[in-house]
Amino acid sequence: MESRLDTMDSMHVRLVHLLQKQNTAAADKLLLKLGLEYRLSPCIWRHNVSRVAPFKTTPSNSQIIATTHGHKISTVDNVLPHHLLVAAQQALGSDSPFWQQHGYPTPSFFSYFLDLTNASTTSTSAHTSSQDSPRCNPSASDLISDLAMALLPHICRVYSKPAGDFAGVEWWAHSRTGQDSGHQMHFDLDERSLLERGVVRHPAVSCVLYLDAGGGAPTLVTNESIATSTQPNDGGAHAAEIWASEGWQCTPLENRLLMFDGSLLHGVVPAAGTSGPRTDDAGHSSQNRVTLMFGWWLKDNLPCRSDAPARAGATYTNLQANMAMPVASARPSASRRSKRRRVSTSTCTPQVPSPNWQEYFADVLDAARSAKPSAPGSSVGLRTSGTCTPATGDMLVHCPSVWTKVSAARRRLHAKTGDNIGTFVSNWFVTHPSSIAGGVAHAAALGKGALAGGKRVDGTDPDAETCDDACEWVDASELARLRGEL
Repeated sequence: MESRLDTMDSMHVRLVHLLQKQNTAAADKLLLKLGLEYRLSPCIWRHNVSRVAPFKTTPSNSQIIATTHGHKISTVDNVLPHHLLVAAQQALGSDSPFWQQHGYPTPSFFSYFLDLTNASTTSTSAHTSSQDSPRCNPSASDLISDLAMALLPHICRVYSKPAGDFAGVEWWAHSRTGQDSGHQMHFDLDERSLLERGVVRHPAVSCVLYLDAGGGAPTLVTNESIATSTQPNDGGAHAAEIWASEGWQCTPLENRLLMFDGSLLHGVVPAAGTSGPRTDDAGHSSQNRVTLMFGWWLKDNLPCRSDAPARAGATYTNLQANMAMPVASARPSASRRSKRRRVSTSTCTPQVPSPNWQEYFADVLDAARSAKPSAPGSSVGLRTSGTCTPATGDMLVHCPSVWTKVSAARRRLHAKTGDNIGTFVSNWFVTHPSSIAGGVAHAAALGKGALAGGKRVDGTDPDAETCDDACEWVDASELARLRGEL
């Protein structure tokens, strides 16, 4: 007998397929049975790069900036110099121990935090006169730091902030196959501040760095800001009539950077028209959509930090948001590393994988620096920041609407499955567009209760409610599908 979970999962898959095929009549009929009255608009489900947006471009025409309700959304291509791109691709490639040692995909969100007050000074040599002399014994933090420093000038230029305003960067990664590359509509939040203190806090700027496109779905960024949608109105109640009215879709492309105001609602919707696995100039076909995300935090608005994860055998446990980096074991000397690893200058990949992901990150960066040409442009295909390619039509595609109300012609009394709605964590189908921000407001209200004797003032256990509607997570069926169990 089919379980409730299987039933809801099959309904969700059917809804996605119906809307990808623009069969809205059948989709609306099923949505009403589930008590869901809104769905993402047809223009989002059928990604169409021919839609032209009112772009404002930079003089070099390498960057696109869209402004909506005062919020900036921007993209730039070929953002990383070649050696850093290769290093990042190898660090998060399919053979990287990073995924296995974190048990990826995980049922809940986790991230690491890099202190830029130290990183900005230690990484300077990677981008200045000493660029051609790799530092000895790089660490995993050095790779993330070098990547962050390569992106920071673009962040500062678009958002008109000096580099010194950013005190830390939160980073996390995803690897999904093209057909399963969807991700729930959500806000980037400091989840510990939200759930433990009732404080709604978000990064100043959020970024998506596309390392491998893999034929994956575009990223959708809307103009709904958590900074305004959870603010109380004059009557003291939360403003329920503020939700996304337009959006922008960014198509994944290797070495493309998407930047947006860190308060904005966003996600990944597997739209029709998304291509299959892509092949690069060397004939390499990528099956996965690999992205590295950065949340840039200002020095006057830093998130709650978490301890480094614990190591349990081959994997890490107690994964949380904004974790400190685990303490790495002592690395072998450069001579021992060179004996252990023969470097391919075409891939900069250690021939023998390192025993842990931190050492693997460090070895990949070390190999990339060693293989880097002594002069910019002396290697075929070498790209440096500042030699970005011209903007293309699919960098940002405008969606004039985000939500569509289910057809009134089929409106009727809600069916009895209202308690099942929570399994649709994608937030692509909702009871009302305000419900996403409403989940954040609800979590904040719970978190604001002062703890007394291990209980909130309302008597509830602080761990009793996880507030899944407010935070990034993966439901059981999606997790099984991503792990190949379904």
